[in-house]
Amino acid sequence: MEIERRFIASPQVLNLDLGPGHDIVQGYLWAGPQGNARVRVDGDRGLLTCKGPKFGFCRNETEIPIPHAAALDLLAALPAETLIHKTRYAVAVGGLGWAVDVFGGRHQGLIIGEIELTDPAQMFLRPDWAVREVTWDPRYGNSSLALSGWQPVAA
Repeated sequence: MEIERRFIASPQVLNLDLGPGHDIVQGYLWAGPQGNARVRVDGDRGLLTCKGPKFGFCRNETEIPIPHAAALDLLAALPAETLIHKTRYAVAVGGLGWAVDVFGGRHQGLIIGEIELTDPAQMFLRPDWAVREVTWDPRYGNSSLALSGWQPVAA
């Protein structure tokens, strides 16, 4: 079960000592209201991920390692304009780990901070740089970004 909260992050997060990031390229084999299937290259790892429909901010998720070459082949078969390019950084806040994704390509300028929780009721410290929650806004899901691009939305 994936229990995730997502936030638009202020560019001020880039002033933190983020340490080394890692580049991710991902694309969607299919996506819709019932879930999605994603292929990802994360460094030298290939991953195939299937996600079910969302229930609030929870959903079933299965992630399977696949050969790096197979992941590259699957990505190459997808339209280039639908691929997501981002650099992911790990940030500790209040004893919990956040992922900060700095998007590139046609999503340049978008920064998303996300935290994965162990329970839907789990409390967490929201950092100042997490300026607006977009957990329930489908425009900020990666599958939506892949298909429709991104334009900044006024707060």
